[in-house]
Amino acid sequence: MSLVQLAAYRPHRWSDIGGRIIAAWTRGPYSHCEIIIDGLCYSSSIRDGGVRVKRIETSAPHWTVTPVPWADARHALAVYRSMQGLPYGWDDLFAQHVLRLPITGRGVLCSELCAAMLGLPRPESYHPNGLVEYVHARAALTI
Repeated sequence: MSLVQLAAYRPHRWSDIGGRIIAAWTRGPYSHCEIIIDGLCYSSSIRDGGVRVKRIETSAPHWTVTPVPWADARHALAVYRSMQGLPYGWDDLFAQHVLRLPITGRGVLCSELCAAMLGLPRPESYHPNGLVEYVHARAALTI
C-alpha cells in the first residue's frame, strides 16, 4: 500500500500576501496543504482553479512533509476522484474561515480536500494549520 503524506506550505516570498494573510488569520506558519501519494500532490489551489493533481517539489525549506501512516491511500484517491475538477472554494473561505458561518458551497479549499482524503469528519472545518496540528497530535498518540 502507498504511503500517504501531508505537505504544508509556508509562505516565503514577499509577494505572497494572500498566503501570509491566511497563515496569520489561522494563527500558524502555513497557508496551504497537499496530500502526497506516490510522488503526486493532490489539493485544491487558487492558482490552478480548484481540485487538481500535479508534481510539486516539496523538499524545499518552505514545505513541511509529515507521514500519515494511518491514512488509507485507496480511500484518499477515491475521495480525490469524487472531487476532481471542482472549483476552488472562495465562498467557503470567506463564509467558514472569515465570517465563521456553517455554510458549505460548491467549491473546495485545500485543507478541506486534504482532510476529506484523510477520512476526517467535517473536513470543511479544517484550515491548513489546524490540519497539521491534528496530524501531528494523532501521530504523537501512536508512538
